[in-house]
Amino acid sequence: MGELTTAHVRLVADAVGVHKRTVWSWLAQAEETGSPEKPERRRFRITEEVIDVLADYQGNVKRAHERLVEMAVVAGQKPGLTTLHDAIARDLDPGFMAGLREGIPAARGFDPCFQRPVVARNEVWEGDHKQAETVVMMPDGKPSRAWVTWFEDRGTGYVMGWAVTAGSAHRGSVLAAVRMAVLREDPYGPAGGLPRLVRFDGGADFLSKTVRRAFGLLGVPVHRVRSARHKGGIERLNRTSMTRFFADLPRYTKAPRLDHRRRLGDADPPLTFEAFVSLLGEWVHQHNTEHVIERTKMTPLEAWQTDPTEIRPEPSACELRALMLESDNKVHKITSHGVEFAGRALRFSSRAPSSGHGVRPCGLAGAAHG
Repeated sequence: MGELTTAHVRLVADAVGVHKRTVWSWLAQAEETGSPEKPERRRFRITEEVIDVLADYQGNVKRAHERLVEMAVVAGQKPGLTTLHDAIARDLDPGFMAGLREGIPAARGFDPCFQRPVVARNEVWEGDHKQAETVVMMPDGKPSRAWVTWFEDRGTGYVMGWAVTAGSAHRGSVLAAVRMAVLREDPYGPAGGLPRLVRFDGGADFLSKTVRRAFGLLGVPVHRVRSARHKGGIERLNRTSMTRFFADLPRYTKAPRLDHRRRLGDADPPLTFEAFVSLLGEWVHQHNTEHVIERTKMTPLEAWQTDPTEIRPEPSACELRALMLESDNKVHKITSHGVEFAGRALRFSSRAPSSGHGVRPCGLAGAAHG
């Protein structure tokens, strides 16, 4: 066979959509290397020497880069900072870098063997408190930050129930959120029912006798986790609310700083407490019905409705209303001021029994919920 002609080269160039000079360069390269394969691109790679430097500086890439430039490793090459970042992302696992920065427990969070298996709807709920990252005008006329208490279904990502507390969250907030999560009747639902397990961390409110007794009466086991990464679903919801909800509100507490004292938007009037509760309800509805979860490729509502798992029936609304009240299990007398309970006088309607009759009052959970 004779050598390739310009006509052959032009034919190949037209077939693959490149210039004929590119084909000539391919041919020259193949003749030089003795192989028709495209030579591997020369790029900076992570070597044992680079790993040792990263370990010396506890995963600090900036300082490691400065040291590498001084050492001029890898045959005298001086990699750029961006080149080093790209090589780390390409050649090292995220868990390895997390271990260099924070230690072995952080690296274990990236281990696939520690990932929880896929579960069905209502198989596991996760609950948590989240302080709102925005300043709102409280009912008493003072600006402050409210607390949000919510439960998420781990299988579908559906926000089952939530409550907003004007002040510090407490066990009453948990009870209010549980009641909303369990009910399926209007205006709640369609998700609801009783879970087979509830998971949360060691917060005092969630571990209180009142909350444990409520879950016990519902027949729901409680599992306490030792680390926030063991309840990753609700932690992800907390982070999602930061970027998708709180960041769009006035008086966002994480807004960029104008100087060491002021943040962007500090002069804006804050939302009222009622307006904040209303906007949060709209966002939760949007999250459940429109936000596509990457893990399921569906919205939480779609994932809930397509799951055929049988739903454990919940108690009636009347039974739940009595169950979600907190009692000190003591008999109190009705006086002319009402019933003294926890330092407050609880008043009844004009049809209340006359003074002197023994009653066992219950204080309502002090939280607003949708």
